[in-house]
Amino acid sequence: MKTYLSPAIDAAEFTCAQRQFAIKSLSASGEFQGYASVFDVVDQQGDVVEKGAFKDCLEKAKILGSYPKLLWQHDQKKPIGRILELREDRHGLFIHAQLLLEVKQAKEAYALLKNKAIEGMSIGYRVIRSTRDSKTSSVRRLLKLDLLEVSLVTFAANPRACITDVKSAETSEAEAWLAADIHRLAAIIRGLTFNSNKEERHEIEC
Repeated sequence: MKTYLSPAIDAAEFTCAQRQFAIKSLSASGEFQGYASVFDVVDQQGDVVEKGAFKDCLEKAKILGSYPKLLWQHDQKKPIGRILELREDRHGLFIHAQLLLEVKQAKEAYALLKNKAIEGMSIGYRVIRSTRDSKTSSVRRLLKLDLLEVSLVTFAANPRACITDVKSAETSEAEAWLAADIHRLAAIIRGLTFNSNKEERHEIEC
């Protein structure tokens, strides 16, 4: 997947972290909410996002009155909507955004979401401060990030970051949490069922 960068962004400093999401429901509004990133989970790149990593960039966005862009496949030539809300909570980076269905690519993305043909989103960021894990040097802990964009993408890496709803009606944060938990439990059950014939042992972290 090709990543397009503006001249101001150093390609050596730009990172894309892909996350999986699940769709609870879909309506004509194009609005969705969920988690663009989750804390304290090692992704396939060996990175762990620490709570507070987005604090400074979110404060800056609030002052400027402008959130990072919502893109298709990290292509800066293909904005597909706007981010309505972006904040940290105890779980991760919560996002509430809306696809602009008048835009051709956004309309196509909507159709792909509706049919579950795409199951991922990804954040593009610069690492401002990080450190190696004290127990294993293969894990990098991300302490401070400059969030540049959030993208809907084809492939995903982290099953714990999820879009909990694509909606038109208002949904409470508690309902969003419940939907995310149900999705994670369903994924665990499917994994246990799939591997039962292989007589493999699974450990579930709660």
